[in-house]
Amino acid sequence: MPSWTLPIALLLVGCETAGEPLPAPGDSEDSATDTTLPLCEDPEPILERGGLPSGYQRCTDGAINRGQPEPLDLTHYAEQVRECPGASPKIGGDCTEDADCGREPNGQCASWWNGFDQNCYCQYLCSSDLDCEPGTICVSPKASSYDWPVCVPATCTQDADCPSGECGLGTARDMDTIYAELSCRSEADTCHGDDGCGVSSGGQYCLPEGEDGAFRCEDYTIWD
Repeated sequence: MPSWTLPIALLLVGCETAGEPLPAPGDSEDSATDTTLPLCEDPEPILERGGLPSGYQRCTDGAINRGQPEPLDLTHYAEQVRECPGASPKIGGDCTEDADCGREPNGQCASWWNGFDQNCYCQYLCSSDLDCEPGTICVSPKASSYDWPVCVPATCTQDADCPSGECGLGTARDMDTIYAELSCRSEADTCHGDDGCGVSSGGQYCLPEGEDGAFRCEDYTIWD
């Protein structure tokens, strides 16, 4: 998926040599950092409905990282899950009422456009990572393309999990088909945010891809 070249940011720590100032107290070669990653510039907290923190942050280039997990209040999304009429589900549907959706926590029978017609499908909302299966975490709809909080694949849960200091969220949407995943940003990345990707018929997004989970520009379309 992605294709842009990341700038190099080097933090050089001064050496104790003749004619040069001594390092400040607490400074040492061990405290120096050397990274080729562009750290998130001017991160802005993404707020949930009601002004609550979502745990996600948006960088100036549009990239989104998860600073730390935050519980989400599902009452703010009750009206987002459109209730089904209670009739038998059409072909492809799997529920007629909330009681049909007990496979995971917070199951609701929601009216959903499947690309061809309106139907009723079980939607499983999450209020925290505890509602999610191993290998997935709860993503805020304010940080993604989803209409309500859902569990998505992840190889990191917060910035502190990553050597780069950035647990990045890649998200894309084509019609009502949505892709989202979190992965540590790394030197293997070729993009940092969607702004670093080109334009195509399906839309290019900066997404984690492959076994290394590196962020790359990819065309995302449901017809692939």
